[in-house]
Amino acid sequence: MKEVNRSTVKWIAIITMFIDHTRLTLFTANTQTMAIVRQIIYGIGRLAFPLFVYLLVDGFYRTRSREKFFVRLFIFAALSEVPFDLMRFHKLLSFDKQNVMWTLLFGFGAMWVLEGVRKNFKEKKRLCLLMQVLVSLVAIVFGYMAHSDYGYVGVACVLTVYFCRKAENMFPAGYPIRADMMGYIAAVMLLLIVNEMEIVALLGMLLIWNYHGKPGQRIPMLISYGFYPLHILLLLTAGGLIHPQANIISMLHF
Repeated sequence: MKEVNRSTVKWIAIITMFIDHTRLTLFTANTQTMAIVRQIIYGIGRLAFPLFVYLLVDGFYRTRSREKFFVRLFIFAALSEVPFDLMRFHKLLSFDKQNVMWTLLFGFGAMWVLEGVRKNFKEKKRLCLLMQVLVSLVAIVFGYMAHSDYGYVGVACVLTVYFCRKAENMFPAGYPIRADMMGYIAAVMLLLIVNEMEIVALLGMLLIWNYHGKPGQRIPMLISYGFYPLHILLLLTAGGLIHPQANIISMLHF
């Protein structure tokens, strides 16, 4: 397989997410054939989240401004909530579950705080370790209490990739697997707590194995961040045309 760049990984994550969400908006007929189709789509969609987790950690180290990165995640997490609730619960607003961008936000915030802990307490190793554990636990609890998509497991996945990447110096030169690959594999193993179908996400290793940090062609911010709420609204509109009883207007209630 040819070497892939960051943009390629991101496009595949975006496309598999789009495909996954079609089962909630377009392929909703209650037939045996459609159930099989939805299961296939669900399997394809399992690639999206762990790839986005990997990209989040990779981007954390490559971004020019972590402040702007965090703010963008927060803004688009907020903007995505109504489309997500319409898609998942057919309600304008629901607190049963929050969209996945909140999960990524909690993970990013935790990494940011952890970097500060490492920097400010590097001379006090035991205290530094204890504080890192506490910060990680708080972030995981946030994911659990907020009921964000993938919840505490999703936040734990971000931290798993982060800590594996931090342990890169433990992998000697010429070792057959990189620290970031190990982090990706460990994150997928964690996702098996949520659903055994997540094992399909190991196929993403074909991309991670051949990714070596090259950025590729820049993807505009509107697509990188805005695609999440916009594609849900697009699918809901298309779904409403196919299934008139499930159009957006009929969902506009709390």
